[in-house]
Amino acid sequence: MGEGIAKVFKQKFGGKAELKLQRRNVGEVAKLSLPKRNIYYLITKKYYYEKPTYADVWETFKELRRTCQEDKVKKLALPKLGCGLDRLKWEDILTMLNFVFFECDIEIIIYVLPEQHVVKVATLEAGNFEPIWDKEALRKAQKRDEFCEDIRTRLKEKEPDVESAYYEDKTKVLYRIDDEGMEDKVIAPKA
Repeated sequence: MGEGIAKVFKQKFGGKAELKLQRRNVGEVAKLSLPKRNIYYLITKKYYYEKPTYADVWETFKELRRTCQEDKVKKLALPKLGCGLDRLKWEDILTMLNFVFFECDIEIIIYVLPEQHVVKVATLEAGNFEPIWDKEALRKAQKRDEFCEDIRTRLKEKEPDVESAYYEDKTKVLYRIDDEGMEDKVIAPKA
């Protein structure tokens, strides 16, 4: 809580002692309960001067979702986490948010100073989605998706047109084969 947005929140809302008593680790969320709102501090690195990894941000987002669902949160405001001083790529962070909050009834508002952009995080778009953060969560999402399950069934039945277009890797993640010889694409479940 030494730099960036965390420093601003520390000055505006206080609660440093309450937050320290929670003794949260990287990948966890500390909560400051105020009369009209909760403020969630996402612990993405041990020291303020360190840079977070995408894996740590991923784990923290999963914990944030769990905490928000437990607290019955319907609306969540976030900055472009990790994209200022920490230099993470916003496109990657947004992809993680989309994936972690997939099929979750929480409206997420991304604040960018000096203006505000509302981003609905509810659906994944097919395309250049690369599941580098959590293949287990991706497998579960694909398993719930009707289209993905249909492709899996047709692959087991060895249908030629499906076998030439799709495959499962050794971790059971479903991919679409790129006809042009570029990179194969993971199948992103649809809402």
